[in-house]
Amino acid sequence: MASVTPLQEQKLKHALEEQRAQRLRAARETLRRARQEHYAIFAGEGPDVADQANAEELTAFENTLAQRYADAIHDIDAALARMEEHRFGHCVDCGDDIDFGRLCAYPTATRCVRCQEHHDRVYARVAQPTLWTRSH
Repeated sequence: MASVTPLQEQKLKHALEEQRAQRLRAARETLRRARQEHYAIFAGEGPDVADQANAEELTAFENTLAQRYADAIHDIDAALARMEEHRFGHCVDCGDDIDFGRLCAYPTATRCVRCQEHHDRVYARVAQPTLWTRSH
């Protein structure tokens, strides 16, 4: 595979910077909304258990959403840093070039397809059911 050309890298850098700006805007909006929406008020003056659970669930959801934005921004910053250090587009496992098509689809990729597939097989999480239904 050929390495990413300087023109292709510029295209990807622009896309990453745009994605970063979008994620930052979305994260700020989520945090602004969370500060404005006091879920205790949402639950009412005398909230019952269901109201409290609902308010806690909404708070947990917004926290998870904010964390996902933070993680995405971190990944984007890491990809931009790899560009600056001339390490962008090279697989962290085997050192081969990462295909430009893969980088277009997933510009924060750190592994080539072969190594990512291997990584996914080795480190795949086995889904554990939380509720069991027994058929008799």
